[in-house]
Formats: sequence, structure tokens, C-alpha cells
Amino acid sequence: MTLMKLATGAAILMLLGAIPAASEAGMPALAAAAKCPEFDAPTVRGRLASKKIDEASGIAASHRNKGVFYVHNDSGDRPRFYAIDENGRDLGRYLLQGIVPNDWEDMAVGGAADHEGSFIYFGDIGDNSRERSTVDIIRIPEPAVDLHREVGKQELKGAIVLTVQFPGGIAHNSETLLLDPDTYDLYIVTKVNRGESKIFRYPAPHDPTKIVVLEEVGSAQFGTSKLPGANQLTGGDIAPEQNRIILRTYSQVLVWKREPGNTIAETLTGPACLILRHSEPQGEAIAWTPDGSTYVTVSEGAYPPLFFSTQRP
Repeated sequence: MTLMKLATGAAILMLLGAIPAASEAGMPALAAAAKCPEFDAPTVRGRLASKKIDEASGIAASHRNKGVFYVHNDSGDRPRFYAIDENGRDLGRYLLQGIVPNDWEDMAVGGAADHEGSFIYFGDIGDNSRERSTVDIIRIPEPAVDLHREVGKQELKGAIVLTVQFPGGIAHNSETLLLDPDTYDLYIVTKVNRGESKIFRYPAPHDPTKIVVLEEVGSAQFGTSKLPGANQLTGGDIAPEQNRIILRTYSQVLVWKREPGNTIAETLTGPACLILRHSEPQGEAIAWTPDGSTYVTVSEGAYPPLFFSTQRP
């Protein structure tokens, strides 16, 4: 793992995928730091209190329950997720009836094109050995969560499975699931040891009755000479109010501002702001607060800390 010191507010432009470089081909251009947001140093607000969350791989803020976050484990857990507050206090665990998990890697929260309300999307998209012919995205309506009491274990009905296939039947390992808050399209970004991470789109509305072939819409290369650090993408999120996209690797955080009219793919293949951050033992999960002012990260391991970093005025 690459260990990096925090350098808050460091701004670097990176060109991703098919966008031509401004000067030398394949080389990212630099931009003025004034164009990139600055964030306070990450601070710990608490630790995950539940001993059952020992391999946190995904985190997302609730849109229905103010102050609530959802967390899920990596592969090996049952088909369940956990509700916590911003201090890591356990608010309950939720088991999805009728779901058989494989390798849950990321999650997203938001609407759907075919139903009213807010939903949680789980990306069962991990494939370290690259042998899965299809992968799944599970969708379940958000439960009501009470910040003032722990409910213990609850079983949830109504989960649907959206089965997808990568173009050409090629298997990919992925740990990043994004939900477009404008169109409700889903995006999967692959995790690679070297080379380019591919960006795939599943347009809304989503159909659980058939296997859908994803559309490849771009690519992104991390860990370049102009963008040092780990190149393995481990999670991401989109803030609906500000339409900001955030992605993380094991050693860095990248933020994009989505301009009006741009797609997610157009944004991710354009300039990004690089926020150098503190190191975590196995940092895979990242999420925005709903207003896009603060991002939160958490690592795998027993009772890991919850780090919050807020944008400076």
C-alpha cells in the first residue's frame, strides 16, 4: 500500500481517457489551484461500533433519514447492510430477503426512473479472478431509520436484482458504483492493477427481467507520472445537490465538478481536482454528505474510524 501524507487542497488537473492532452499526448495538463476546492484535514468523529462491520467496503449517506449513513462489508458477509450515525453508533442491521451475495464492493443511494422514493443500490461487482460472466446490482427501497434508537436486526423485502454483462462477455473486477442523480443511470468503473480503468453505463430505466449489456463510455488512468499514487480505484459517490463526483484509490481522492448538460462519462474524462489525503490501512469506502460539502471515508478492519473532511468556505 502507498502511504501518503495529507496535503489538503492540492490541486492537479488530470485528463482521463479519450480527451486529448493540452500539450503532450497522454500527459495531463496542469490548472490553477483556484479552480479546485480546498478541504479541511480529515477529522475523526467516531468509530464503527458494530463488531460485525469488520471489512467495510462501501458507505453512502441516507437521503431519507437525516444524519444516517449505510455501510456494508466486502465479500463473505450475508446479504445485509448496516445503519450508523456520523459517530459510528450502530442503528441496526438489515438483511435482504431472497438475495444471494457474491462480492459486494460499493453502494449508492438515490432515486429510480421507474418508481418514486429513495433506494439503496449495492454493487455486487467484485471479481478478483475475473471469471464472472455477469455481475449484479441490487436495489432496495430505503428503510426508515431512527437516529435515537437501535433496532437490532430487520429483514427487508422488495429487493430486485439487476443483472448486467460487460461488452463482449469480458470479465472485469470493479469496486466503484455510481448513480446519476439526474437520469438515474448507473455507472461501473473497473479496478485495474495497471493501465486504464474502464467506465461502463447502465441507462435507466432498469429491467430486472433480463440481462443487460453495459455500454462502455470512457476510461480513466490513475497512478500516472503526473498523478502519483495508487492506480487501483476502490470507491466513489456523487453528491446530488452540487452534482460533484468523488472517486478514491488507496492513496488519493479525486473530485470532479459536473457542468450543466454534461454526462457522468464526459465529466470523468475531463479535468479532476486531486485532494491528497491521510492513509488508511485498507481504504475502500467513500461518500459525500447529501449537500456535497463534506466527504467521509472508512477503512476495512475492526472498529475503524470515520473520517470527515469539509470544504473550506
